Amino acid sequence: MAETSKAHACNECRRRKARCSRELPVCAQCLQWRRHCLYEKPMRSPLTRKHLTEVEESLRIATQIIRDHGLDVDLDAELSRARNGVSTSYLPSQPEKMEDEIPREGMKRQRADSSGSSPGRVHGVELGIFEPCLEMLVSDGSVEESPSTDILPSTTPDDPVASGADYDWDERNTEAQSCLDGMAALSIQEERPGYLGLASGASLLHLIQNCSSGPLSSTSVLQKPPTPKAQSPHSLSVNLQREIPPQKIEAYVANYFSEYHISYPLVHQGLFMAQYHEIVPRPKYGWTVLMYIVAALGAFMSATAPNDDDLILYQRARSHLSLEILEVGSLTLVQSLSLISNYLQKRDRPNSSHNYLGLAVRMAYGLGLHKDYPSTEGNLLYREIRRRTWWCLFIYDVGSTITFSRPLAIPSAGIDAKLPLNISESDLTISATTSPENINAPTIYTNVRVQSQFHLLTNHIYNRVISRPAPSARQVLEWDDTYITKWLNMVPWYYKESAQVPERHALAHSIMTWRYKHFRMIIYRHFLIQKALLTTRFQTSIIPTSMEGNRPPETSDSCRYRDLACERCLKESHETITSIDRFWKSNVHTRMACWYALYFLFSATLVPVVLLRNEPQSPFADSWQEDIKTAIEIIKSMVELSPFAGRCFETLESLRNCYNESDDFASGMGMPDIPGLADPDQVPLAHMFSSNFTGWLEAPEAYFEEQLWSNDQLFYNPDFPEDTQP
Repeated sequence: MAETSKAHACNECRRRKARCSRELPVCAQCLQWRRHCLYEKPMRSPLTRKHLTEVEESLRIATQIIRDHGLDVDLDAELSRARNGVSTSYLPSQPEKMEDEIPREGMKRQRADSSGSSPGRVHGVELGIFEPCLEMLVSDGSVEESPSTDILPSTTPDDPVASGADYDWDERNTEAQSCLDGMAALSIQEERPGYLGLASGASLLHLIQNCSSGPLSSTSVLQKPPTPKAQSPHSLSVNLQREIPPQKIEAYVANYFSEYHISYPLVHQGLFMAQYHEIVPRPKYGWTVLMYIVAALGAFMSATAPNDDDLILYQRARSHLSLEILEVGSLTLVQSLSLISNYLQKRDRPNSSHNYLGLAVRMAYGLGLHKDYPSTEGNLLYREIRRRTWWCLFIYDVGSTITFSRPLAIPSAGIDAKLPLNISESDLTISATTSPENINAPTIYTNVRVQSQFHLLTNHIYNRVISRPAPSARQVLEWDDTYITKWLNMVPWYYKESAQVPERHALAHSIMTWRYKHFRMIIYRHFLIQKALLTTRFQTSIIPTSMEGNRPPETSDSCRYRDLACERCLKESHETITSIDRFWKSNVHTRMACWYALYFLFSATLVPVVLLRNEPQSPFADSWQEDIKTAIEIIKSMVELSPFAGRCFETLESLRNCYNESDDFASGMGMPDIPGLADPDQVPLAHMFSSNFTGWLEAPEAYFEEQLWSNDQLFYNPDFPEDTQP
């Protein structure tokens, strides 16, 4: 008997939520309105764990297939756009495959398609800027592990097994820790003071030491320095028991706000001073710690002569900390821990600094500082203080991380706190009901805004530079031209490199200039060293072809990109030395200015040191010598303010004397020869690993040369803070 009705409504009635007569072949509603009547059994997904697991696995495979076809996009962001009805037609199609693939010996990399796979792809996956280690993640295990590029702990005869991978450190008594420094510049002794990565200054100095022979290898400066006799706990505690009068503490607090606060306005001056004089109640947790560390930073940063009062004040601050802070969260504690971290780095306790900073970051997350209040909630001044605290913490963390070449702790995703307003301190009060407008002039918040924007735009470049496989010169040049150029265009006219800023902002303004030039140096330094290591073997010049008019142009694209990378590294090095020389001659010499100038100056000076070592007969040798001489003279004048400057001075003086006196250098000895090396892209990594400088030669230039994006798709980050314009 034929079926005359259905147990469920037709598609049209279900769609319109109309009562369906369920008649066959056409229901009454569809017959009346002349619609296409179709009965389909509704599909319901089984509500089981097994089915959900299958869906999740299918989604994972589909995501991988999309990536395998060359779409280097943020899938979560694009799904969100698609749900909102935004077209995805702008997404890039699969890039054309390069046909000039250059095989590489020494690295057994699996190719997805041996006949036509792209050199920039592994198993069809694009190695873009946001996917630093994707090659290793998707490989089938056939990728040979690359030797580490970092400064590794050494073994000792006493305990070779335990110390073979030992980064243990103890910074409780820095008098006995001569290998420690907060700049990661001279930490190349056998006693490894914690992990230091490829981008640290110590890594480059370590390379120079390993490549040295003759006078340099025998100098005592680069060997483990004699450990001074440590003070006994009793004598140390006696020294720290000295009392500092309240009037002096108040003077140090004032120095903090006149020197340090201008660059890093973490604390609201008016509110802090009102609490200091007990005009308003002090916070319940962490205020005493904050007071002492503010005074310690004021004593240290403003000193123009040797002064150890800051050590006593730091001990006072630390004495008010306990494990209970792990069970409490407050804005005052975040500020205290952040300032302690920055102070300890300046006092050459880098790993302790790193720990305090990590605690501050986690506490800030718990307080939601990385998020903004809704516009209708919260006091305007308090909301602004939260923003200032977060972004100061952010730049502390990124700056410290890059110094020691460690992985970043604060991601860009999930942060929507707006940048602090560029206003005068008095423009926003506790009773304000409307936010003031940004002003077009330098304020104490300008530097925080500009530096935060810089890190937001360049952190992913840093992530790629410290990861393997190393990016090619072409990739790094493209990222520089895209992101750093974008940032330079965002810097307001009154804070650009050539701008004349008020004297009180001169240090912060100069440090920002040195910082971005230093960042450019470390992303290009790899290629300068790579070329230096190959110079002797091929009898080629390390100088970029564009700087030598008598040399024929290179035909290889990889050589051209590498030359341009080297040229930019040289340029930033020279300009940094010149800028610091100009600043040091025309401004007051404080410990704060000394610390930052020394850090950026020593790093920049190592570049001409490497060049002079490899090509002492170059027509540019006199210019390199002049840069080194200028740097040595500046550092020599810093010795009275910074004992560490004395070690830097002796190191550079020793390196310069080696070049002047060694017959090997006069004959152009250069970096050690690599036997059997027939091609720059065919580096015997096992041999290089034995000399501890594998990382500098890890990536052949033509290995990842595909264009990663079109010109109209340069930057997109859905989690980028709204208020990023100056």
